Amino acid sequence: MVSGIYRVSHEGHRAEHLATAIAGEQFPRCRRCGDSVRFRLWMEIEYMPRDWDLSGPNLLLLKGATPRLSGGQA
Repeated sequence: MVSGIYRVSHEGHRAEHLATAIAGEQFPRCRRCGDSVRFRLWMEIEYMPRDWDLSGPNLLLLKGATPRLSGGQA
């Protein structure tokens, strides 16, 4: 499995929905439809703690700076 957003299809008791899964984890069984639940990759994504640029030593945080998000928000 790769890290990504998956389409989750159940055995008739729930509408299809999206869920995030992380590489190395196992897909869970559904409490109602058990192993009949299906997961299809919708979009592969990088899991931030496993992205070197985002998870390596963060000198900005060590110096007390606040990282900026796009749009100028902290």
